[in-house]
Amino acid sequence: MTQARSHLALGPPIWIGEWRVDPALDEMSCGEQRVKLEPRKMRLLMALAAQPGRLVLADELLDTVWKDVVVTPNSLYQSVAQLRRQLGDDPGRPRYIVTVPRKGYRLVAPVRAAETSAGTTPAATAVAPASAGGPGPAPPGKPEAPEPPASPTLPPAAREPLAALPRRRRLRRGLLAGTALGGLGALAGLGAGLWRLWPRREAASAPPLGLAVLTLRDDSQPPDTSGLADAFTEQVIGVLSAEARLRVTARESAHVFRAAALEPQDVARQLGVAFVLEGRLQRSAERVRLELVLHDAAARRVRWHDSVERPAAELPRLPQWVAAQTLAALGLAAALPTAAEGVPSLPAFEAYVRGTQALRMRTPEALRSARGHFERAVALEPQYLPAQVSLAVAWLAETDYGSSTPFDEAIEQARHVLQRALERAPAAAEALAAQGLLHLKLRDNDGARPPLRRAVAARPSLAAAHFWLGLSYANAGRPRDALPHYAVAAELNPLDFQVHARLGNESMHAGLHDAARRHFERARELGPHHPNPLWGRALVGYASGRLDDAALAYRAALALDTRRADLWYELAWIHLDLGLPRLAQRAQAAFETHGAVAGDAAALRAAVAAQLGQPAPPPPVGEAEGQLGEQIQAGLAAVRIGAQGAARAALERIGTLWPQQHRALQGPYALFHDRLPALDVAAVAHALRDRDTEQWLSLARSELDGPEQGGCSWHSLEHQRARWLALNDAPQAALARLRTAVAAGWRRAWQLAYDPAFGGIPGADLHAALTPLHATLAAQRARVEREGG
Repeated sequence: MTQARSHLALGPPIWIGEWRVDPALDEMSCGEQRVKLEPRKMRLLMALAAQPGRLVLADELLDTVWKDVVVTPNSLYQSVAQLRRQLGDDPGRPRYIVTVPRKGYRLVAPVRAAETSAGTTPAATAVAPASAGGPGPAPPGKPEAPEPPASPTLPPAAREPLAALPRRRRLRRGLLAGTALGGLGALAGLGAGLWRLWPRREAASAPPLGLAVLTLRDDSQPPDTSGLADAFTEQVIGVLSAEARLRVTARESAHVFRAAALEPQDVARQLGVAFVLEGRLQRSAERVRLELVLHDAAARRVRWHDSVERPAAELPRLPQWVAAQTLAALGLAAALPTAAEGVPSLPAFEAYVRGTQALRMRTPEALRSARGHFERAVALEPQYLPAQVSLAVAWLAETDYGSSTPFDEAIEQARHVLQRALERAPAAAEALAAQGLLHLKLRDNDGARPPLRRAVAARPSLAAAHFWLGLSYANAGRPRDALPHYAVAAELNPLDFQVHARLGNESMHAGLHDAARRHFERARELGPHHPNPLWGRALVGYASGRLDDAALAYRAALALDTRRADLWYELAWIHLDLGLPRLAQRAQAAFETHGAVAGDAAALRAAVAAQLGQPAPPPPVGEAEGQLGEQIQAGLAAVRIGAQGAARAALERIGTLWPQQHRALQGPYALFHDRLPALDVAAVAHALRDRDTEQWLSLARSELDGPEQGGCSWHSLEHQRARWLALNDAPQAALARLRTAVAAGWRRAWQLAYDPAFGGIPGADLHAALTPLHATLAAQRARVEREGG
């Protein structure tokens, strides 16, 4: 068998389903889509393809693919998950790889040799019949991007009331000691865990079991108002999330079912898990009581139930007991730690719980309150790591939610607290994740990844760390690298609409527009009252050249929140592209009313004036001379009217302002929206025959190369490449790029008449390149005017 696999790994291309797989190049292709696989992923795929339709044991795959490498089975699980995403497979309805629980995997897609002249996808013909226990191949379809995780279909069952369950004996006195770690709040969504003392055991050779821990029902009399039940549940989730043999649903998604009267099977289906843990908590001044039930949703039965009553002082230790009992009931027993290090006193624990509750509220006042509670917890227990990390996260939250604390001060405070936490516990997953978040706040994407990777390795179910890893790649203009991390975050946190919106966003940037629409639609289902999913739909309309879809979606988003200056700004440009300058002018006014950015406002004002046939705004004077964006627009306007003196003065000021201000104007998102300031400056310098023209062109080229190499597929890249070629005196190449941009969905044709970059290309040639646009824009403009103009 090893020889067969080796032959496959080095042999000619084969078809697996609708994918043509070339092992020699470590590459798969499906239609226009090409995917580069890591060599080990290719070996894994070929190992499965060597036995199509048959079960390949997990141990056999580890021995074959990771020969002479020491790894845990978690490496196999993650590799299969990544391979599924790259194939466009759905683990809930697999067409390629079926999981056989606790045994291994089967490749159920048809496998056949590729003909040397193959250029089309072959018909799906099964090589071996699928055995019972997994579906066979489905009709082929082009995979585009990771889909929102599907939930397994589970049969309905009558729910046994919690109070009616027989009670097992109460836990005897002398609970084993442990360290309770609470949640880091809604900002972080980090969950909780006993990072110092909870041992990571070698995983069994089986895929992770899916588990959701629902927020405990608080039956305290009088009712508890500190958020104890919520924080306690998050601690249980945190302890369990370090277990590689489990896939634990994030607190945000599990919390959705807190007040829902649903059967455990319905909850499991919506969260895509096999087991559901629920219960209730009662606390008095002296005692605390827990009742817990673990449901096996697929088997429609209770897997375990128990109750415990202890003195209130032992409350901080109980999350660990709950986690240990749950693991034992799942057949994943782990040795409990015996050291008492880090277990807080009850007052410190209560301060921490109140801080966690305040942190989730995200208002400036609540953040100040949260910091106060966390500082009190640390004062009472200086070595209490959860409170230290949560204090750092509260400081980081100050940079997002309208706080009066200066950005640099908040960052420095968070850095100081995290440094102390990591000195004591350098492998603490939550502290490492918070450190990654700190780097993201500083726009240090490369610096964010190492601590985030360590956090994910230590705590595989830490959804926020997966999400932030995706963000580090997204911020760097690398959507195809971001997508797998967002997909894992969506699997762990399936009911968080922001995760699905991010999946939609990066699918769009990768040019996978149909997949992006599906992700944004899922985000809208989960967050119907938030404008961002509709904003995403608008962005896909812009990216695919459907400006009518974009305009109507922007208006629907703004109907939910009229104060969104960013949406007004982007809508104004869409109206300009459609040839609706009066509507653009109204959107421009709203943008400036709700918080315009100076440089963006200058560009938009100039564009609206140009379409309306009005004189260009005068070059800025006074304070505006200190704004880079204003000066770039002044330089472009001066070139258009032939005012060389004014253009040269603007160029000199640009050179002075560029080092300090250029980051605020450029970046992947600005380029996606067809803004490349360095190339604007190059156009001014070129018109003036300035000696620095080549330097500006070189800088612009590096700005274009980055997103292209990162996998971005934008029509704006083609348009900006055309501008760059025109400024490099390559008119025919520039026209060819411009036609490619139009075919990809670029619609900003009106601006060419005002762009000095194309000054050397005859107008007739430009008009010919843009001819296909006229009928398209006319139809789209008519729809916008008819349905909402």
